[in-house]
Amino acid sequence: MGNIFDVKKHRKMQLSHLTIILLFIFLAATACSPAEQPPEADPADDTEADRLNEKEAVSLSMAIPRDEGPLNPYTYVTGYPGHNLMLLIYDTLFQLDEDNVPQPWLVTDHEIDPDGLNWSFTLHDGITWHDGAPLTAEDIKFSFEYYREHSHSRWTNAVSAIEEVVIEEELNFTITLSEPVPAFLNSPLSDVPIIPKHIWQDVSDPDSFTDHTGSGPFRIAEYVPDQTYKLEANADYFLSKPAVEEIGMVIIEDQTATFTALRIGDIDFASRSLQPELVEDFSGEDETDIITGPGFTSTLLQINNEREPFDDPLVRKAISMAIDLDDLVDTVMLGYGTAGNPGYIHPDLPHYNPEVEHVYDPDEAAALLEEAGFGEAYGDLDFKLLTHSNNPLRVRTAEMIADNLNAVGITVSVQALDSATLDDMVWPEFDTTQGRDYDLSIWGWSAPVMIDPDRLGGLFHSDLENHGTLNIGAYANSEVDTLVEELSVTADPKHQEEIFNQLQVLLADSVPFVTLYYPDGIYAYRPGAYDNWTYQNGQGILNKLSFVDMP
Repeated sequence: MGNIFDVKKHRKMQLSHLTIILLFIFLAATACSPAEQPPEADPADDTEADRLNEKEAVSLSMAIPRDEGPLNPYTYVTGYPGHNLMLLIYDTLFQLDEDNVPQPWLVTDHEIDPDGLNWSFTLHDGITWHDGAPLTAEDIKFSFEYYREHSHSRWTNAVSAIEEVVIEEELNFTITLSEPVPAFLNSPLSDVPIIPKHIWQDVSDPDSFTDHTGSGPFRIAEYVPDQTYKLEANADYFLSKPAVEEIGMVIIEDQTATFTALRIGDIDFASRSLQPELVEDFSGEDETDIITGPGFTSTLLQINNEREPFDDPLVRKAISMAIDLDDLVDTVMLGYGTAGNPGYIHPDLPHYNPEVEHVYDPDEAAALLEEAGFGEAYGDLDFKLLTHSNNPLRVRTAEMIADNLNAVGITVSVQALDSATLDDMVWPEFDTTQGRDYDLSIWGWSAPVMIDPDRLGGLFHSDLENHGTLNIGAYANSEVDTLVEELSVTADPKHQEEIFNQLQVLLADSVPFVTLYYPDGIYAYRPGAYDNWTYQNGQGILNKLSFVDMP
């Protein structure tokens, strides 16, 4: 059972007695046990509408790997699953569909002037915030202005081209841009969440603000830091009541414990992608199933470009050539992934440059290190490669990379750290201007960073304060800066393709980081609890479309 292929062998996992007890207590308290299913319908009345009504009554239990904070736009922690969960609570003006094409969501209609500078919108009538207050054009204007004035690594850059928001009527508004933004429908319109003016207007320190009143299909009913969340369906949601009445979430940091809990029925879904060696287990049982698809998340060897000897492009290129990416995909991912492109872009995306290919050549890597004078200056040093201790795939990836680098003369030892410690060393306070304290680290970015062309500026631009908000390695290249700036204002598809191609060539040559692989999405769940998931291409099944239909 399940949408799978090329099934691999697996090993059995065990869950600690303590974890089982904690899960039992939580799930009993939140009434989220998978045994509590809606009553079976009379076969004579088993219409599609009846089945949908049954699904609307279910409670879903799931596991997430870490605390994601109060889940408002300034306090969610990770790109996945934190951002996805936050967008169950808040709404955007547009929503990416299954194929990542922006579709109207909060708005019913929009018009664009021929010059691309003035965008006019009409909101749905009757949208309300979770506290019952109406959502109006005032909230739209306030949200974009607030993000511009209160810095955030994702939102502030996204709204930087918005010059003015003019309210025409309660549900009508016009956005004027300072310059055309070709990807404006993607970001900010399909990405930046709208926040309620009446709650946020007096908030001067959003990073410490814990309110999570949104307009989305779910509201937070309960949050116990480092333990659990409970989301309740928004019965007054402007599109329709969500197909799930309640989502109970328990935080399980250990990956083995997560999937054992799913196997024995203590949870119905895990936000983590399933470990490849467990695919056969979960696809072959009657009570579990899996959904697979392409993944646009990236797994990287992040390099601190500020620290010697990694400030030398020759050393970075040697590191790239020393790593066998195909071996990583085959050994770590068991084939459930795609080897990385040195130009970063996933091969399934339209702006991928097929002429840019990774070269695995340990002999040439050693020659580049010799040319850079590495052995004489740094041969006696032991460099640290950081990785998240709660992610076995990343730990194994780090170990294999260390073997590759040691083989060409770069002494590397793996240091597995908890998420908070590692994040603070690589991306302190999630602010690239706050510096960095690492040599090398296994890292990754969520799918939206790959899908949205404007995000390339965040990854690679050397102006860390205004553009390079995701440039955690402090990579600096003036030619790349020029190209990403040009890309952000280029509407002509042919010219865009030329810029993308040039950009990938430059990145492959200068190696800001090594793109190791793009993991496939493999999501395990219990269909008896809920079986109406929607796979969003490259992003997985934890999204609004799994619970609410497109308008």
